[in-house]
Amino acid sequence: MNRSFIKVMEDRGYTFVGDLFSEWEQVKDEILPKEMKVGTGSGTIHVFLGDRNAPLFRNEFPAYTKEVEDSKNTDDNAPTIKHFFVKSNLVSMAGYYCRYLWKKGNANYAGLIAELFCLLDSYGDDELIETTSLFKWSLGTDVLRPYFKKFDNEGVFYKVVRNLLLNDSAYKIGLFRGQDGDLATMWLIGFPSFEGEKFLGHSLKNSYQDNCAVQKIFFGPPGTGKSHCVNEKIAFLRYDEKKRQELFEDNDLYCKKNYSSYLRTSIPKIIHKNIYALDTLEDLRDAYNKIKLSGNPNADDYASGLNGYIKFALVFLADDVFRVTFHPDYDYAQFVGSYKPKSITKRDVNGNNVDCVTYSFVPQIFTDAYVCAWKHFINNNDGAKQVHLVIEEINRGNCAQIFGDLFQLLDRNGRGMSRYAIDCDSDFSNYIKQELEKENDVWEKYKSMIGDRKLKFPPNFNILATMNTSDQSLFPMDSAFKRRFDWKYVPIDYNQPKADFIVDLGDGKTFSWLKFLKLVNDDIYEVTKSEDKQMGEFFIKPLDGVIKLEDFCSKVLFYLWDSVYKDETSYDKVFHFKHPKFDNKTVTFQSLFVEEQKYAVDIISQMIDNLEKEASSDEKIKDNGNFVDLLASRNSVAEDVVEEESSDEAVETVVEEDLPEQE
Repeated sequence: MNRSFIKVMEDRGYTFVGDLFSEWEQVKDEILPKEMKVGTGSGTIHVFLGDRNAPLFRNEFPAYTKEVEDSKNTDDNAPTIKHFFVKSNLVSMAGYYCRYLWKKGNANYAGLIAELFCLLDSYGDDELIETTSLFKWSLGTDVLRPYFKKFDNEGVFYKVVRNLLLNDSAYKIGLFRGQDGDLATMWLIGFPSFEGEKFLGHSLKNSYQDNCAVQKIFFGPPGTGKSHCVNEKIAFLRYDEKKRQELFEDNDLYCKKNYSSYLRTSIPKIIHKNIYALDTLEDLRDAYNKIKLSGNPNADDYASGLNGYIKFALVFLADDVFRVTFHPDYDYAQFVGSYKPKSITKRDVNGNNVDCVTYSFVPQIFTDAYVCAWKHFINNNDGAKQVHLVIEEINRGNCAQIFGDLFQLLDRNGRGMSRYAIDCDSDFSNYIKQELEKENDVWEKYKSMIGDRKLKFPPNFNILATMNTSDQSLFPMDSAFKRRFDWKYVPIDYNQPKADFIVDLGDGKTFSWLKFLKLVNDDIYEVTKSEDKQMGEFFIKPLDGVIKLEDFCSKVLFYLWDSVYKDETSYDKVFHFKHPKFDNKTVTFQSLFVEEQKYAVDIISQMIDNLEKEASSDEKIKDNGNFVDLLASRNSVAEDVVEEESSDEAVETVVEEDLPEQE
């Protein structure tokens, strides 16, 4: 299913599950009206979904499937499925139906088309039209076959779609899941000969594919990867599906072939810098060239790893991404811009150079992003480059104060443009004029579209933000501000392979970070009766995948003490218990650092024992009460991988001209 249609369903709270028919599927007699049928047909209306989709629906409807297999009754408890059709798609197909009627000599073709259009109008102004059917299993063969049956007699499929179908028509169907877990489909009607999206009406393609703005806040506990989700969203809006999979879904290019360890250890030794501290593409490319010229025997492998990281970095270092972090002292002037003094040199009446002070409008990050978006939109309206304003920690600032009257612009129409314009002061307006006049006709087009001294967000101007639920009390957002954003919860992933860190207490005493995280988060909920203070899998991110004792105490355990357990003296699993090696004193955070952390390992061991008391065997951290040396086994595996790769002639060698370019 094309991204434009997935975006339409996402805006309604649906998640894409997969394609039932990704290529054009020829319509069957069972769908066609009587006059279009090639065979006699059974007279029923049903859509067979193909044997390859049977496992998917078995998994989605296990109870119904078992009931059918046991009783052979397909009618009882058959699930209801929603179906969505694109109005502009149906309008486009009406033209082909009209031509068919005309060729058949039907003198009343205009009246029939007008009747269909009236029916379409009766479903309202929404671009998507909804109907329902039942999902059922067919018992006509030895194996169960999935199909849709009993479409709503008053719905758009029964009354409109069937009447637009010709015997050479075809359809594509995508499957989606709603927030309540129910399934829905989106249909596209066309012909097998169609390529691309020529069957689409103009409105959907422009509104949702290239020019539909995103305003979304990613929220969740600290350390769940919200900023990473923002980068994924930017890549989703910028790249095609193949490129997105390369960057994100395929374990990240720079993590393949042991590239991750190259970035952390080997490469910094050559360039004498931390790769993750380089914040421009120029610096990264300079590092790449140094590696290629270093003479190191593994230079080609290291360069390949860095090249993959550069491709990934294009997502968040590109010139169409503007990042800012809100904080309590941040205000409108810092966000938008203000008049500021600056020193200039001028000639006086005698021809001498003299220093003087003048004032001019100094733009800030919002203004830079706003001007950039309008330049791209005016120069290429339908395919305008997406511009992204990324706000980290949005709730740490006073949004009402920071956005000011820009709040009005957050209300967008169906095409992504602000519904209402606002007036801006002359200084701001003059700066916008000055910048847009640098390109031919851009200012004149801007003025004709929204007016002089007016502001409106263009459809390619996206606002993406992150918010920690544990900090939600800093500056509460009012409901009017909240409802102008889509919200995406980023949950804790206890099976995240990239967070499979090891906590190293020394002397071979290690344990799994993710197992500890699950146990302690369960206890946090027990103590606070809230998920807000729980930690995400990336709460701590060691560069080499190993969390040292000092870091574990100073970051993880300090957070637990300061934010959760300090005042909860009645709970004694993590703190506030008595330890025999500590003279049976009550354990506090300070206890971890007595006599240069003399008792820290024993205290942590007792914490784990306390947390494991009600844990299942799979959840337990220790093996029969003892720590396991996970580092030894991991290093053994890593050595095997490196040895295998060093002998693998297929390891990619990237030549200098293969460096990715900023788009």
